[in-house]
Amino acid sequence: GKATFNSHVALGDSKQLQLGADADMIIYHDGSANYVQAVKQDSDLFFRGNDGGSNFNALQLDMSTGGTAYFADDVRLTDNHAVRLGTDGDIVFFHDGTDGFLESAGNFTLDVAGDINIDADGADINLKDGGTRFGILYNSSSDFVIESSVQDKDIKFQGNDGGTGITALRLDMSDGGVAFFNDDVRINDAKVLRFGDDQD
Repeated sequence: GKATFNSHVALGDSKQLQLGADADMIIYHDGSANYVQAVKQDSDLFFRGNDGGSNFNALQLDMSTGGTAYFADDVRLTDNHAVRLGTDGDIVFFHDGTDGFLESAGNFTLDVAGDINIDADGADINLKDGGTRFGILYNSSSDFVIESSVQDKDIKFQGNDGGTGITALRLDMSDGGVAFFNDDVRINDAKVLRFGDDQD
């Protein structure tokens, strides 16, 4: 039958509340920590609730895969609280109330099956080293602008020629953008190299 208690049910340390005919699930406190344990091999844990009259699984812990967590909806953290990945929490995602941050203790690799899209509604993609901006990619009236941000620092186009690294083109920002080509400048037949401000 069903028992109804009108007060607390107290169990001493390491005394278990056992559920199921074979005690397949137990709940207990060992004096320092609390435990909810699915005893039966590969038996999952479900956290269930009721949304608008319908029962659903809010969280499933899959014991056949080492405890993989399946949430039924978003996982939300308040500002300045992070999602940390790795044994030492080396990758951190968080929001400070204004901006979002992704921090990594080592290298960070994006490896996707499709394209990588960067969509900055502020129009600027800032490139930084140690917090100092050295370059910007941005939209200026639908023109694509590549800008070297540090005073008098050049823009270089580099590559590999037969195993040797070369600078194919250097734009000297300390000299008004003078272009230094590493080799010939070639123009297709019937094309014109024009000089002066008036290109008409």
